[in-house]
Amino acid sequence: MEDISKAISDYFVLLGQAHVVEALYQFEFREDKLPISMNFKNLKCFDKNIELKEKLNQFWNKAEQPVKGNIIEYYIKEWGGIKGNSSNKMNKYRTQNTNQLLANGYGGISSWSKALVIHNPEEYFIYDSRVAFAINYLQIRFNVNKKYAFPMPLGQSKSIKQGMRIIKSNYDFAKWQKIDKNETYKTYQTLIEKVSLESGFAKSKIEMILFSIAPNLASELIYIT
Repeated sequence: MEDISKAISDYFVLLGQAHVVEALYQFEFREDKLPISMNFKNLKCFDKNIELKEKLNQFWNKAEQPVKGNIIEYYIKEWGGIKGNSSNKMNKYRTQNTNQLLANGYGGISSWSKALVIHNPEEYFIYDSRVAFAINYLQIRFNVNKKYAFPMPLGQSKSIKQGMRIIKSNYDFAKWQKIDKNETYKTYQTLIEKVSLESGFAKSKIEMILFSIAPNLASELIYIT
């Protein structure tokens, strides 16, 4: 795992200083869709999204149901754009405590990891198709000796889907060290911790950077293939 964390840290160094890296994050959200009223100090997309997580967490900690559930559902469905959860699944994510969310296994990880962020944005981080693709491709880019196959959830981006197919078909993905799907999130947390120690970036920022660089990495992979 040390080789993977070094690959990610090395790529962050190649990208440049922190403010340059953070400028790559372009994820806007509509304030009129927020489940609660709030004002933002920051206008930069990166900082504003951090502030959003922090404020939602603060409101969630103080709220009772159903407001707690409304905040979780907003972050999964509206902010995260995941519309396909059944009402039963969404009700679970709305009401489960932290340990129950972690016990969900791999299924629905792109949704329940968002719920975990609202529980504690400093300790839990989103795991989705972009993040998984970026972790896997950076192992190829930096020629990591022992590669770990991070499971790649389905996503909406066509370029990420194409990049995933290329990794699976052109780079012996099936022969990489397999990660038990139900251990994916725990392994991801360990990796984030290592990258934070090596790069100096806060853990919550690392996930955001992986998310933001994924489309460019996918385009790079598609170009060289």
